[in-house]
Amino acid sequence: MAHPISLPTEFEVTIPRRGEYWRARQAWRDSLALGVTFVPSDSGTDVSIESARRIKQLQSERDALAKRLAEMSEPAI
Repeated sequence: MAHPISLPTEFEVTIPRRGEYWRARQAWRDSLALGVTFVPSDSGTDVSIESARRIKQLQSERDALAKRLAEMSEPAI
């Protein structure tokens, strides 16, 4: 490769517009190119970093709504 970059052995390849991602592993490298192999998911529960962030955000919103509902359900004194 003309300007070598450092990559971990395994990494995530993401196509944001399609919401797709794959785990990949460096298979070969020469001065001009890099080849990868795609790593199958063992558990079937892998999620992209973007999805994990969104899940965390939604869980936080759910918790805030549950707290608000509990406060509204308390009897008035």
